[in-house]
Amino acid sequence: MTENEIVLKLAEQALKANESDVVGDLIKIGFPIIGTIIGGLIGFFASKLTAQVNSKTQIELASLQRITELEKELMIKRNLRLEELISCLDDFIQNVMDYCTHVKNWKIHHKNNNRDKLTETEQKLKESESKFYQGFLPLLSAESKLLVLGADELQNELRSLGEYTQEMYRSVHKGNSEITSEEIDNKLNTLKEKRKGLYKSIGEHEVTEHNKLLQRTHNVSR
Repeated sequence: MTENEIVLKLAEQALKANESDVVGDLIKIGFPIIGTIIGGLIGFFASKLTAQVNSKTQIELASLQRITELEKELMIKRNLRLEELISCLDDFIQNVMDYCTHVKNWKIHHKNNNRDKLTETEQKLKESESKFYQGFLPLLSAESKLLVLGADELQNELRSLGEYTQEMYRSVHKGNSEITSEEIDNKLNTLKEKRKGLYKSIGEHEVTEHNKLLQRTHNVSR
């Protein structure tokens, strides 16, 4: 082998060695950079996905909270209407009781020919009769409110009570000489029992509606 051939051979070996070193260096430097880039992309998409999940969760929680608030508002309105009904019914029945009491007193004073007491009782009787009669209108209004609430059974009970007081209005008056104080008291006791039954039904109805509210809220939150 000539001297020139030896020089060329050595140059080729040196070139191959440098190429191998360059490739090795590129691998050593490139892999960490690529790993960093890939890691960054994974982190970016993971953060984006987490943000989307969190956003969806927040929307669901906000929706659930709004539904719960609406349910509470509805329950409050129901309670207010029922409180108005109870107040209206209490006033009405008190007027019926006052009227019946004045009818009994009038009969007693009329029977005993007690003119002074009779005149005083006559005035009270007229006033209580007017309140009794005027009380039917709020009672009808209370019925309509129960229908709006979807409380059909309560509405039927209230109507039954109203019809009974109408029968009392027709039979309990000073012109009915046949009716006795005992009979009037019996009618009043029956009226009180009807009121008691209606109040019990209202309480049971509210418990049922409250449980329905809790169940709906639970179903939405699942």
